[in-house]
Amino acid sequence: MHENFADWYRVASVDPQQVPLDLRWKGVEDFAEDVEKSTSLDVVRLLFGKPTKSSDFDSTFRSAFKKVDDSFAMRANELEMEVLAGATIVHLLGSKNRGLADAVALAIVCADFQGLREKPTLGEIIELAQKHLHERSDGLRSQLTTPSIKPLTVKSSDLVDNNTAQSTGALTWSVIQPVIEKLGKLPDKLVTPINKALEKLSLQMLLQQEESNMLWWLFSEHSRDIKTSMLQVGHPAASLVAGKELADLTLVLPGPVAAEAFLDRMLQVVAKNRKHKETTIQEALAARPIKEWKKQAIEEVNLDALDDLCTVHFAMRQSADAMSNNEWAPAFEKRAGVQSDAGLSPVLLAMQVYRERLLIKAME
Repeated sequence: MHENFADWYRVASVDPQQVPLDLRWKGVEDFAEDVEKSTSLDVVRLLFGKPTKSSDFDSTFRSAFKKVDDSFAMRANELEMEVLAGATIVHLLGSKNRGLADAVALAIVCADFQGLREKPTLGEIIELAQKHLHERSDGLRSQLTTPSIKPLTVKSSDLVDNNTAQSTGALTWSVIQPVIEKLGKLPDKLVTPINKALEKLSLQMLLQQEESNMLWWLFSEHSRDIKTSMLQVGHPAASLVAGKELADLTLVLPGPVAAEAFLDRMLQVVAKNRKHKETTIQEALAARPIKEWKKQAIEEVNLDALDDLCTVHFAMRQSADAMSNNEWAPAFEKRAGVQSDAGLSPVLLAMQVYRERLLIKAME
């Protein structure tokens, strides 16, 4: 059981002394044991008070707790459901399934939308997701060492008992059989460390390729998609383009710790005098240089399962064929729960696009 489980109930104004915490946590563990990525996103939606994609998710989630505690209420306990959703997310963040944990963390930070969306009751979960992404990124890139394989040395005493062989005076089957069995195990002793070394080497090469591509991208100061300089893309459209392109260059999720610094560096090309302190989704999507680009960017991905979590991509899709903001903004704001004219820094907008794109990758 997580050490803060009881406190989360208190935050939600539910007295933990009136709840069988051990049974509730057992329900959390049971539900999380075989959860799939798509289902885990519905847990995130439940935390943020958003409608779930799966029509039977609510009953499935509640049933996990009903199964271990027959007195668990199957309705009219929304506050406790938020607590249990938060607890399940924390448990998933600690999962050995790194791909699942990363997808959940990315979904949470995307749903938070740089703090513009109303925070859930357990706002602490957002901080835990951010911490998870930082530690995962840092761990992947700072702890790699060049893999090495120790030579496999085999002594005769490792294969045969010399005292037994000498006492028999002959190579009988009772002497040979153990030797053959031990020889059969030798390839495994060599193959296993080789495979582990190759896995580390493959990851190291991917990370080096990723880093090299990102540095060349920064050095070139050009858009890979639009085939022109970022200066020509201009403010604020460059925030959208830079976020998407950096995600394209990310080969190992959840991306480098320095992602925000990379985006800030690229956007300095567009606004070297730093006059542009804030922008909006409306302003960025209305920019002429990306009129065709945003259509292509949306066509590349399947957004249907993630449109409520990937806010900027949803706005791209809504605005792609619209003639003005008045056509798409009202429907977008109602669906997304975010104002299209809410101000945020160009770097944070770029980071939002970057994280949304990584979430889309994580769910592929």
